[in-house]
Amino acid sequence: EDLLPVKETCCANPLNHYGVSKLTQTRMAMAWSNQQRKILVVRPFTILGKNMPTYLAIGSFIEQIKKIRTKGGKGILQTGNLDVARDFLSVNDVIKIFWKLINNNKAYGRVINVCEGSSTLLSEIVEYSIKQSNCEISLESTIDRQRKNDMNNHFGDNQLLKQLIGNINFTSWQETINTMLESK
Repeated sequence: EDLLPVKETCCANPLNHYGVSKLTQTRMAMAWSNQQRKILVVRPFTILGKNMPTYLAIGSFIEQIKKIRTKGGKGILQTGNLDVARDFLSVNDVIKIFWKLINNNKAYGRVINVCEGSSTLLSEIVEYSIKQSNCEISLESTIDRQRKNDMNNHFGDNQLLKQLIGNINFTSWQETINTMLESK
């Protein structure tokens, strides 16, 4: 965490099988790119949007809140550790950014962080989501919902991204959460 914000040049040190697989994919893609193939590697940080899978924390929280709302507006939200901060992005922003990158020849042959460049506490997002739901919800943190080897804070450096596609007007996480809460 003392290397934040994460730069594209940061020495990768994966902590789990998922991270190892992503690092392997990156190395393979960059090796192929050196053979005159048009390849770029994007590293999107934490993506938010409608219909997020419920195996992801925020997808689970939104689904639980919606169920509580339909069952009378009072209940318990089960969580893991909420004292972690991440660099959150709207899926709609990510799609626009990807489109700009694949249409920019200067992006090819590079690893590019797709991130806002700052982090937000998960507890802040949960508190906001509960408030927006107008429900009476208490929190219950359970051990089975906590990750091992979880970083307290994680956010990226987006200077290369801005250099390639210009300034970005990111959608606020609040607006994205509102959209998620309103969806069926």
